Amino acid sequence: MQGLLAGTLNARWTYVNPEVTFGAYREGVRGAILETFALHAARSVQYTLYAIADVMLATYEDIRDVTLAMEERPFLPVDPFAPGDGEPEGVFLAGEAPLRTVEVTVERDRDPL
Repeated sequence: MQGLLAGTLNARWTYVNPEVTFGAYREGVRGAILETFALHAARSVQYTLYAIADVMLATYEDIRDVTLAMEERPFLPVDPFAPGDGEPEGVFLAGEAPLRTVEVTVERDRDPL
């Protein structure tokens, strides 16, 4: 059984046009982040963050670049009832401190001059 991926995600982005307001995009971007995180086959934290950034840039043309930072926390499978009785099913123990913070920045492709 694999560990459970959980953590705190911070997202920052800038717009192509400074006239765009944050409020118009907040809920849509939040939904794209949650959906991508939930449905994406995570090979690693970095892979997942790049997938989220790609979806944001593909969905919202007014976003110029995205920076995502995730504080990764370990949630490891445990068997609280009988050691050695096989794999635990759905019981995870949260680690006390974050393992690391992973940060990625993805920019929209710019038109060649």
